[in-house]
Amino acid sequence: MDSAWLQRHSPPPALTYCGHMFDDTSLAPEVYGTLENGIASALERLRPCAVFGALAAGTDLMVAEAALARGAELHVVLPMQEDAFITRSVAAFGAGWGARYDACKARAATFRLASQDTVSGDDAAFAFCSEYAMGLAIRHAEILRTRAWQLAVWDGQHGAGLAGTSADVQRWAATGRPQQIVSFPPRASTNATPGATVSQTARRLKTMLFGDVRGFSRLDEGDITPFVDRIMAPLAAALRAADVPVDSVATWGDGIHVVLPSVTAAATAALALQEAFAGIDLATAGLPLHLALRIGGHLGPVAELNDPFLNKRGFFGTHITIAARIEPVAVPGTVYVSEPFAAILALEAPARFSTDYVGQTALPKQFGTMRLFALRAAESLD
Repeated sequence: MDSAWLQRHSPPPALTYCGHMFDDTSLAPEVYGTLENGIASALERLRPCAVFGALAAGTDLMVAEAALARGAELHVVLPMQEDAFITRSVAAFGAGWGARYDACKARAATFRLASQDTVSGDDAAFAFCSEYAMGLAIRHAEILRTRAWQLAVWDGQHGAGLAGTSADVQRWAATGRPQQIVSFPPRASTNATPGATVSQTARRLKTMLFGDVRGFSRLDEGDITPFVDRIMAPLAAALRAADVPVDSVATWGDGIHVVLPSVTAAATAALALQEAFAGIDLATAGLPLHLALRIGGHLGPVAELNDPFLNKRGFFGTHITIAARIEPVAVPGTVYVSEPFAAILALEAPARFSTDYVGQTALPKQFGTMRLFALRAAESLD
């Protein structure tokens, strides 16, 4: 039977948005009005139930205002601490944008910080935020069994940078999901923030895994050699057999720290490690049966610097610490990941992996709480 009629009853789509920033005097009133009408028409056609993105001066705020006016939920994702973001991406473009930012934030359904950074001029932070918002829109659509769209207010000019409207358009297009482009007029200003200070240390988006074996601290001295031979060696072999790019590996005792270039690579590695551990016969190895591997995962912009002790490149930053704090709360035998990890995994590899919401979880060492997810392989539809 023809099932086209079902489309009339499907939930409305979730939407992620992006667009150019501009100051409050760079567009003539008639040009601004044309842009406003273009955004309104696009939202009228798509009728999203929820929209996900930042609140930068210019088209971000225009889309957020128009979506709220049509009854959509607004889910705000900022790339850094709010004060730093307002200084860099709102107030720097004119006094008129501040009140509009406050009004949109006051009506937002959720408000997230992709990072606690205060660094300005760092493309990695903005790229991370954009992909986080994209992944959240995809997950929202999956929950409702509907589609995720991107609304991009774009001038059509391609750029080579890691962040920006052009990069966001290309990133979403690579997923094969639908896009709606609203034409931005020839620019009188650029995406660059006036007076922004460029970070002297360029950061990169990396994914971090931390793992340890529950019960290791209670082993007798005589158990250490079989532990290394019968547990750590198979885990190392499993990581190599996973055949994923690895930027860095470090171990100490039962601790395993792996840095990888993507969440897809990290998810592949984490599940391979858990599968390898599950295949170890602890009784035959003469080891306690209570031993179990737990893994935590997170991603974010980190600095790649020379480690003065090892005299080789290493990775540093608060996002590595976050991954380390997730691991101790993971249920032994599982992989727990942060919401950004889960969101961007939905963007990169939805057919291969799934994540299940665990809950708002308190992290150790007074690190606050985070929304955590349990990682698993996606179920086959065959």
